[in-house]
Amino acid sequence: MVEDTLLSRRSQSMQNRSVSSESDDTCITFCCSPCLGLYYLLCLGSLKVSTRLKIVWIWMISLSLFGGLYIRYNLYNTDAVSITSYDMMPVQKMSTFFCQGVSIQSESIHTPLKVYRLNNKPQINYTRTIYSMSHRFNLYFIQEKMVNFYLLEGSSVTLFICAKYSFTVDVIQGTKNYNNFKLSKESNAKPWKFPGKCSTKTFDVIITDRYYFILNNINTHIIELKLVLHKTTFALDKRESKLINENWHTFVPLEFNSQQSVVYQPVLENYQDLNITSSCHPLILIYTAIFFGGSFSLGLILCYLVKCICKDPTPEPPPPPPPSFADPAGNTSLPPFQTHPTAPLPHQGSENSWFVRNPHLPTCPPPSYDSLFANSANDAPPSYMSATIELNGK
Repeated sequence: MVEDTLLSRRSQSMQNRSVSSESDDTCITFCCSPCLGLYYLLCLGSLKVSTRLKIVWIWMISLSLFGGLYIRYNLYNTDAVSITSYDMMPVQKMSTFFCQGVSIQSESIHTPLKVYRLNNKPQINYTRTIYSMSHRFNLYFIQEKMVNFYLLEGSSVTLFICAKYSFTVDVIQGTKNYNNFKLSKESNAKPWKFPGKCSTKTFDVIITDRYYFILNNINTHIIELKLVLHKTTFALDKRESKLINENWHTFVPLEFNSQQSVVYQPVLENYQDLNITSSCHPLILIYTAIFFGGSFSLGLILCYLVKCICKDPTPEPPPPPPPSFADPAGNTSLPPFQTHPTAPLPHQGSENSWFVRNPHLPTCPPPSYDSLFANSANDAPPSYMSATIELNGK
């Protein structure tokens, strides 16, 4: 019984330790995962600290350049818009944080624009203004007819059309969908089918956007079109808005980091297509402070972290020397599988230069002819058989 209780206590303590270790590991992983991520981001690979610092500054310089150019020439660049004389448009590509002002210009000096600066975002006035236009044209020659308007929420468009045959009117919302329709003739167009003769249809606007009305040639020649717009406009309260100018070119100054917005409207009575250009005048000080000062500060912080976290890679140790063996004739060390030191090369011109001498071995020159044949009476060398008999003592 005692042994069973001891075993149960040991197993329970081991379980408690495993649970506590798992909780500690979870806590460390949850709390230090950003540190580990930064460590692997900055210290991955076997690079020197100086090389890592160069990479950090290359990142910061690239970030400052590409970030500033992207915001200046993509988000808040010059915006060219095609509108009609019945439209009231807000300037879309502007920011009171990055722009010190907005310049609005018409393509013609004979097209004046009313430009308003609002203290807040433009609000819709649901009191509708009525515009009407009439056309008589032949679709057999022009294939299609397109009219477009920038319509605010709460507006409506009524078409009175008289034709001999049936035809279709495509209603497309948004410039992007219209461009897709021109390329592939596929979009989220809402076709209106007119059966022929005289008929009327009304389109109610739910979302503020630009809408395109396209009349296609389907067995139809002469069409009489009367279009009536019941348009809502932006609220232009005297306390919340200010008429800046009524000219073909206007510059509107903006307060820094405010909620101001800019709205413009052509001053024309008849229907006409216009091209309006708006451009943001950048705040150079803000661009410099954010994309150069901010990048420089972030680079200093990352350099400090690199110096504190990362270390230079340790050099590889040199290969160990080969084991040495004692020479029987001396105290010199010899490499393995060599029982004697390497003999020096013989000197040219010395006696027996063909023989490689070993200083640790006795010198054994070959026997001379006189020592072998000292008792020979003839000067000529003996024959092979006589020399062999004499050497063997026979």
